[in-house]
Amino acid sequence: MAAATHDIDPDGDIILKLTDANAPFAVWPEKDATDADGKEHETFTDNLDGIDANSEAGEDPEQQGDATKPSTNSVSSSADENVNTPERPVVPAPEVHLRLSSKHLTLVSPYFKSMLCGPWKEGDRSGTQTRVLTAESWDQDALLTVMCIIHGRNKKVPREVDIEMMAKIAVIVDYYQCHEALEVFSDIWLKELKRTVLLPEAYNRDAVLWLHIANVFSDDLTVRSMTRIMQRDLTEPLSTLGLPIPASVVGI
Repeated sequence: MAAATHDIDPDGDIILKLTDANAPFAVWPEKDATDADGKEHETFTDNLDGIDANSEAGEDPEQQGDATKPSTNSVSSSADENVNTPERPVVPAPEVHLRLSSKHLTLVSPYFKSMLCGPWKEGDRSGTQTRVLTAESWDQDALLTVMCIIHGRNKKVPREVDIEMMAKIAVIVDYYQCHEALEVFSDIWLKELKRTVLLPEAYNRDAVLWLHIANVFSDDLTVRSMTRIMQRDLTEPLSTLGLPIPASVVGI
C-alpha cells in the first residue's frame, strides 16, 4: 500500500516517515479492567475473542446418536482445523510521510536542531536537497497537529481535543521538546477540557493521562491534584502506561 503523504510545507526539505502509525497507546493493564463494584468492563481483547466464538457452535446432528460412542469425526475435524487453518497475516500499517521545513523544525525544537545541525547529523539524502527522517508509533493525527502548529498552518489545527488526543500530542511535544511552540494551543485545549470534563477523583487511566498532560504542559495545579489522588489510592508503584512521566513522580 502506498504511503500517505502530507505536504505541511510543499517546499520543505525534510520528509518525516512515520511507521507503525496509531500503535496502541497507554494501555491500561487488563487486571484493572474492573470497577469498584467488581463489574468487568468490556475490553478490546473481549471483542476479539468474540470473533472466533462461532467456530465451536453446535455439533453435527449425525454425531448425537450414541452418547457412549466416541466421535472420531469430531476429533479428526478438530485436528484438521488446527492443521489447516492458516494464521491471519499481520498487515503492517502503511507509512505516513510528512513534508516539513528544517528551518521551522530547528527553530522550535532542540531535538531537531541537534539532529539536523549538530556534529551528529541524522537522516539520509534522497536527492540533493531532501533529507529523510524516521519516527514510529506516533498517532498520525497527533503528529499532524503538532507539525501544523510548528509550521504556522493554524487553520488546520483543532480548537478542541479530547483527553486521549491531548495525551498523544503531549508525548510528541515532550519527545521533540517543542513545548513553547505549542503553548498557545495547549492553553486553549486545557482550558476547554477542564470546562467540559471533570478531573478524576480516583486512581484510574484518566488520572495517569491527566498527570502526564499536566506535567508536559506545566499545569502545576493539576499535577498536585493527581499526585494527591495517587498518594491516597496507590498500594503499589505507579504504572506510567509507557508515558514519559518523570521518575520524581513515578516514585509516588
